Amino acid sequence: MKNLRKILRILFALSLFLVFNSGIYAKAYYHTSTIEIPVECTVMKYFKDYEYRIVIEPQNENAPLPEETIITVANGSFGVFRISVNEPDTFTYKIYEEIPENKNKNINYDRRVYTLTVFVTDKGNNDLLYSFSAKRNDESAKTASIVFRDTERFVLESLAEKPSQPESKPESTPESKPEPSVPEETSSPEPSKTIFTGDSSNVMLWGAVLVISLVLIPAALVRSSRKDN
Repeated sequence: MKNLRKILRILFALSLFLVFNSGIYAKAYYHTSTIEIPVECTVMKYFKDYEYRIVIEPQNENAPLPEETIITVANGSFGVFRISVNEPDTFTYKIYEEIPENKNKNINYDRRVYTLTVFVTDKGNNDLLYSFSAKRNDESAKTASIVFRDTERFVLESLAEKPSQPESKPESTPESKPEPSVPEETSSPEPSKTIFTGDSSNVMLWGAVLVISLVLIPAALVRSSRKDN
């Protein structure tokens, strides 16, 4: 009989313990809240169909897993990580871009790593209030947003800036057809000009003098011979 009373007392105490603790657990149960972490990926100018792959990793054991640990973000758009929480706590995550094994040699991948800290607090009425902050590459200053920026290499940019046109062949003159030969400017006969010989005297005058001399000299010789006779 005594043993039975002891057993009943133990069962009663256990039931009270369970009821009391169940009340505590009921008070500690919160409505599940979904945290949204936005991620921005900037525009790739020459790779229009490019997609970023962004990874999130929990850094402590009690951190709840996001709905997706890797999201694909289209070129120049936003992506969102969603994390469901149901109790107040502080959680830490790491966010970075996944660089593909067969990476494109014409792309400079963003190697920044963000440390994300999520703060979940009791809002009252079994509701939770959350906030978060991020730091980049272990910097002390917080950043307002999580942004990844992949860029094209300089060589590609310099080529793309040129107007799109067929590969320019070296400027070669069209097949050199013989140009219609323009006859050399032959000196067309010009109106007759007086030819100068270096002596500016009039040729006609000297000719007349010569003729008169040829006439007068014989006559003078003849007259001289008559006087001698």
